Amino acid sequence: MSDASPHSALDARLDRLEHQVRSLKRLLLVALAAVIAAFGAGAAGAAQKTLTFADAAGHTRVKIDATGFRMLDTQGHTRIEIGFNSANKPSMYLEDARGNAALGAYISAKDQPVIRIADSKGVGRAYFGLTADQNEPRISFADARSTERLYVGLTTTSSGLVRTYTSDAKDQTSLEDDKIWITDAAGNNRIYLGTSSTGDGILRMYDGSTRERVYAGVFTDGTSGFQSLDVSGNLVWSSPTQ
Repeated sequence: MSDASPHSALDARLDRLEHQVRSLKRLLLVALAAVIAAFGAGAAGAAQKTLTFADAAGHTRVKIDATGFRMLDTQGHTRIEIGFNSANKPSMYLEDARGNAALGAYISAKDQPVIRIADSKGVGRAYFGLTADQNEPRISFADARSTERLYVGLTTTSSGLVRTYTSDAKDQTSLEDDKIWITDAAGNNRIYLGTSSTGDGILRMYDGSTRERVYAGVFTDGTSGFQSLDVSGNLVWSSPTQ
């Protein structure tokens, strides 16, 4: 006949069970810590690497790294790029097979939204965005040397403005509200067609030294006519006679 009582045997089994539970908890904690450490190490390693995706033919079509997101064609040329530009502003570019950014949409260094269209050589030829001073809409066209030749937009007072430039970036023709200015190759105003300060229609013509030489339109006394002036501003001929 055993000396152990039923209660002592039960207590022994409970002690063993508690010991096993404590051991299991320790194992679970160790395993959890190992998983967390492994995940952290993997995440840190992934931050230093490039994540790529390939198509069924084995061509890499997507690359993701710390600089941004790129999509490639089957020849390995980047065709879409999303990331940050040289001014550290968000940008997106669509590229041709030669690597030229044919179309770009980005935030400029002055924090203005810009859409850029480039030619086959990667030279920016057209820009659409806002002015940096008053956030007015504008479109700008440039020649193959990146010189602005045509500007269409709104002024600081939200009036319409069309302006052309010479090949050396000097003002050539300007159309704004009720007036047109035409300049020479040196940027000097030569012809003004528009309205006077009183709202009357007038034409003024200037020589190369910006001296007014011809006037046609309404005079300050309300009459209309034509005047020809010499280099000193003296009246040479007028109709009607002044």
